[in-house]
Amino acid sequence: MKLLKISMLFFYFLTTHSYRSIEFNKIKQSIYHCFDNSSDCQHIKVPIELNDEIDESILSIDKFFGQNYLLMTLKYNSTPNKCYSLYEIKNHIIQAKGKQILSDGSQLCDYKKTNDQLINRFLDGGKWYEKLYKEKEKYWIGYTNSYNFFKG
Repeated sequence: MKLLKISMLFFYFLTTHSYRSIEFNKIKQSIYHCFDNSSDCQHIKVPIELNDEIDESILSIDKFFGQNYLLMTLKYNSTPNKCYSLYEIKNHIIQAKGKQILSDGSQLCDYKKTNDQLINRFLDGGKWYEKLYKEKEKYWIGYTNSYNFFKG
């Protein structure tokens, strides 16, 4: 009986992954996350088709346009760019279809948010590029040309 309990705990440990304040439980098909303050913690249902992708990703949750999004980036990324797949969270359920929030179709990478701006950074050909966006109607709209600088 004791061995059975130990085996069950070990199995639970193998199928539950924790990333900062996010805990993914593959058996229950849910993640557990504490939002803006630690008292607002919730179980969020994961569609079965995202289980494997989530299992191979580093997870975070951020808010865009007043809506929570699950951000996933591969654990074993061989490029210097930390780019994300975004999934909207509605009614405590992660939407199975990825969402694009940058108006020009760029992937969200190494980003920073300010009051009404988003800075998207990525490395390409030995140069760092930054694109500046401003929030408008559920998309971040690029409002300046991208510029690059060599980071050595």
